[in-house]
Amino acid sequence: MEKYNYRSSIFKQLKKRNTRESSFKDIIKYSNKLLESVDYLQKANVPKILQTAVSEETISDDKYKIMYDNSRKELAECLIKTSSLAEQVIKLKDSLDEKNITITKQKSELEKAIVNLESERELCATLKAEMVNLKKILQDKADEFDALNITYSSIDNRKNDLEHENRKLQEQLLRFKEMGRKSSSSESFESVFSLNTSTGSGKSPQKFEKTEAEAKLLCTKLNFDASHFCPDVVLPANVKFEFEAHNREVNAVLWFPDSSFLFTGGADRRVKLWEMCDTDVKLIKSVCDCNMSVMSLDIDSEASLLVCASLDFASRIWTTSDFTLRHTLTGHSGKVTSSKFLKDSHKVVSGSADQSLKLWDVRRRVCTATYLSQSPVNDVISKDSNLIVSGHFDNKIRLWDMRSNSESSSFQCSGMATSLDAYSKNRNHVLVSELGSNSVKLFDLRTGKESLVMTSKDFVVGCNWTRAKFSPDGKYCCCGSKNGSVFVWDTSNGALVRELKAHKGNVISCSWSICGSHLATSDSDRKCIIWSK
Repeated sequence: MEKYNYRSSIFKQLKKRNTRESSFKDIIKYSNKLLESVDYLQKANVPKILQTAVSEETISDDKYKIMYDNSRKELAECLIKTSSLAEQVIKLKDSLDEKNITITKQKSELEKAIVNLESERELCATLKAEMVNLKKILQDKADEFDALNITYSSIDNRKNDLEHENRKLQEQLLRFKEMGRKSSSSESFESVFSLNTSTGSGKSPQKFEKTEAEAKLLCTKLNFDASHFCPDVVLPANVKFEFEAHNREVNAVLWFPDSSFLFTGGADRRVKLWEMCDTDVKLIKSVCDCNMSVMSLDIDSEASLLVCASLDFASRIWTTSDFTLRHTLTGHSGKVTSSKFLKDSHKVVSGSADQSLKLWDVRRRVCTATYLSQSPVNDVISKDSNLIVSGHFDNKIRLWDMRSNSESSSFQCSGMATSLDAYSKNRNHVLVSELGSNSVKLFDLRTGKESLVMTSKDFVVGCNWTRAKFSPDGKYCCCGSKNGSVFVWDTSNGALVRELKAHKGNVISCSWSICGSHLATSDSDRKCIIWSK
């Protein structure tokens, strides 16, 4: 216990000593700092004292005193200006701060406005997309309504014709029964024959000629294989026949396989059948089943069906034997610019300005496939049973695989592809006429590149439905020009071999007869010309 008291007393004494000394320690430190500062200031003030002494000695002169006074005045003025400028700087700084605050507020407001604008733009884009979709739906419904209306009109007209024909047949049947009661069988036969040739059937000698021509068509059933093509084509040089085929532009011309009959289609909505005789060309049949311009014609491999494309959004099929309308293919929402048979006579492919191609089953009268492209279709052909080739408004040629129902490839042209044609013995090349580049080209479908370019300084493609055609033997090709000429080129070297001049308007379509002896061309001036050697 005593030991503990001894240690605590020593600790207390040490603590008191430290307390006494620490107060003097701070004073001593502060005093040392003051002495150091005084020493430093005295040393720094020595040069100033010397300078002041020198200045006082120098300024003893009156002149220098005046200068000294002036300098002091100027210094005072500078100090005043400096103070005023400092005040201005302070004011400007305050103003700048206010502006910065305003800018910050405006930036925040601008950011909010940008966010609102983006949201409004998104809303606008959504509404536009909805509007486009609604317009498309509305257009589809309108087109469907038009197509149904057209179909209804066609069916109604057909019904009226059948009713009229039925009434006539009933009247004839009544006459036959009445004559059978009045006379013997031989007299009845003579009466019936007389009745049919005079008033009963109402057929004139001209109609008997038409019936005979239709019988010829019925007997002509040719397949378009290599055996029917002539080995050599005679180059046309002279006009054999020139006639006014339609009341408006003649957009399509097509030979029947026996080369005596010719089909034409025009902007007057009519499809006509002509017979080429020794002295002139006779009109055999004219039908007006379309509601707008006829754009293309094609015949099937059996020469029994004829298909046309029309601007009334439909394709129509007739039998060639009696020129009776069999089918109306509706489904496009735009003008149908081209319709062609496939190798299978029961299938048709059509191209339209609605940027689609449709594959049709003629027997079932239904669309079996639709191919959507990026551009309106100008022409379409079928190379074989599985490949469709189409020419488009956007200067592209597209290939479609029917097995996968999709686009297999495409390649770029230097101009708008207005027509396509293929030669049966050369499956790797296609003939293309181009609007813009004013040329006719051979394209290799394997590489997608042009292998031959055919043109002339006077050759101008006049419209986007101008058609170029191969000759039956594939040695030549021809195409009409805007200046009224028909140009014929050699497909082996691209040389121009003939320029036929007789048309007065833009030459639109051309067709070689299967025997190669005649070339038919049509123009925008309602004329059709048949050329021969």
